[in-house]
Amino acid sequence: MSDVMMERLSSSDWMFFGMKTFLELNESFPSLLDEDRNRMPFELFLNDVQSIEAPATL
Repeated sequence: MSDVMMERLSSSDWMFFGMKTFLELNESFPSLLDEDRNRMPFELFLNDVQSIEAPATL
């Protein structure tokens, strides 16, 4: 990560939370599909997503 990007992330709550949300969505979207690439039932998706650990800090 460049120094400029690090500075902007540390001085902008909006940017920080945008990046955090992106990372969380990026982790959870693969859980929407099962092995056969079919949509998973919501209950199974929710259990999978809740089991994902949040990243420490950026």
